[in-house]
Amino acid sequence: MSRGAIVLLLALVLSSVVFAQEALLPDEADRAFPIMRPDPVTLQKWMDDYETAPREEINPEIHSYLLQAGSLGVGTSLSLLNHIQYTPSERNQGSCGNCWVWAGTAVMEIALDVQNSIHERLSMQFLNSCKTNSYACCGGNLSIFSNWYSTTGYAIPWSNTNASFQDIYSSYSCPWTSGSTIVPCASISTTPNYPITSISPTTISTTGFSSDATPIANIKAVLNSNKAVFFAWWLADNIDWNGFFSFWSYQFETAIWDPDVYCGHTWVNGQGGGHAVVIVGYNDDDADPANHYWIVLNSWGTASGNRPNGLFRLKMHMNYNCTLAGISGFTRQFQTLNVTFNTPVRAEILGTWSNGIWSYNVAASNWTKMYSYVPSGAIATGDVTGDGRADVVSCWPSGLWYQNGTTLGWTKVYDTAPDKVAAGDITGDGRAEILGTWSNGIWYFNVATSNWTKMYSYVPNGPIAAGDVTGDGRADIVSCWPSGLWYQNGATLGWTKVYDTAPDKVAAGDITGDGRAEIIGTWSSGIWSYNVAASNWTKMYSDVPNGPIAAGDITGDGRADVVSCWPSGVWYQNGATLGWTKVYDTAPGNLAAGDITGN
Repeated sequence: MSRGAIVLLLALVLSSVVFAQEALLPDEADRAFPIMRPDPVTLQKWMDDYETAPREEINPEIHSYLLQAGSLGVGTSLSLLNHIQYTPSERNQGSCGNCWVWAGTAVMEIALDVQNSIHERLSMQFLNSCKTNSYACCGGNLSIFSNWYSTTGYAIPWSNTNASFQDIYSSYSCPWTSGSTIVPCASISTTPNYPITSISPTTISTTGFSSDATPIANIKAVLNSNKAVFFAWWLADNIDWNGFFSFWSYQFETAIWDPDVYCGHTWVNGQGGGHAVVIVGYNDDDADPANHYWIVLNSWGTASGNRPNGLFRLKMHMNYNCTLAGISGFTRQFQTLNVTFNTPVRAEILGTWSNGIWSYNVAASNWTKMYSYVPSGAIATGDVTGDGRADVVSCWPSGLWYQNGTTLGWTKVYDTAPDKVAAGDITGDGRAEILGTWSNGIWYFNVATSNWTKMYSYVPNGPIAAGDVTGDGRADIVSCWPSGLWYQNGATLGWTKVYDTAPDKVAAGDITGDGRAEIIGTWSSGIWSYNVAASNWTKMYSDVPNGPIAAGDITGDGRADVVSCWPSGVWYQNGATLGWTKVYDTAPGNLAAGDITGN
């Protein structure tokens, strides 16, 4: 079939459908180009949302520089695409008209990476499945997106159970009367997640100007502030949409789309529609303004390989005041999100060398000397003082002490140091208790109440660790015995056996990001972690460190990483990727991990 015949057939198909959300692809019969076709009342509501949203505050220094560069013909370019983790072929909404979810999520993904250095693909299915008052495949806007996330309070990774996009071929009708997601909301795992402190949409001022200089500078200024731009546009009828479908399907990523030919056309109910994408950058290096463009990430796959990155170029010098006859409002809408993610706690790596106790901040690549002398026994970290920063518990010939992580001042706990030491919030009061083993059993000390509690009358023969293994908000004690590996519930003091053979070293930390600590140990076969909730073992590495291990969220991704000592030095293994990073050439004698800086 010729290309012209295909386009004609596409036009005939579209003209017979009033509320369908998609049009057949010219080049792939089993795929669809979904666009949003709201009824007139809904469309006007979305137009009003755009106009009444707060205006984005433009950085005056950036804006002034960009205006000056534009007037002088100085080329500039920028791309935020490296902040988005995506697979182009999987960035495909299929027959679902939820382009607004894909575009809004991309804005959040860039914000998450910029703010917290978390390069994560976020879930679109989460909103599709869990938004109940209307079906996302029938369309929406940035205000709806923002309101839902503001109420929900967090975003989740695409990699969570059932969180990858699966509504690609969902069945539904619009306006929404029947059909829904194929993934029940309850089946989607919400751990790990990324808490959102605040989120709201803003409109970028691009209309009402006599030239395109200010709109262009405003959009550029937002991008130069490391914020992506949510771009929605509206075309009048099937013929106009066929023009864009043809551009997307048959042109390569180097071609520039000119939308100005569609301005002033008359809106046809049931044929006119909209689409939302995300602008991730721009380029105006060329001497010819006609070759200046916005870099736009779509959610329609790769156009059978013509668009290997899922991108298209949008003409920069366009009519930003474009309107259509028959609808009220501007039809090119540029917005962004003011979204703030909760900054994750990041642990520092602490160790003892011959010249004292040191902590290493991975984020700042910075070493801090905490003390010039070396303890004679084990060390541990936990927020003993309740100031939001980890303190360092250590064993000395003079007894058991802790060093305040903020002031570096020392406080004595007991005259006799324990054989093993750990720290964790046994009582659930938000402050870590100090745990140790003496000849008469396992004890913990509550600094806030100056009170000792005996947990058990016998003494383990191997290392101990503390972490919330049971998920009740209180630390449990993991310990090694001749009979194997056990944990003691911090609330009930009951015991649970994990494995018949005890490891040589043990630690506890939330490797999976599910809010519960996994038990980490070293056996002759390597480093393993045990998920108590799933009763599942995971091999993390095939070799065995020759020194102590510790667990803490070093990378700030909401998951614990494993720090360990080797003949080649001290390293940490990323709990999510299992990749290794070297910290220092010489391994310490004792090791711990905790958020000393409160970062």
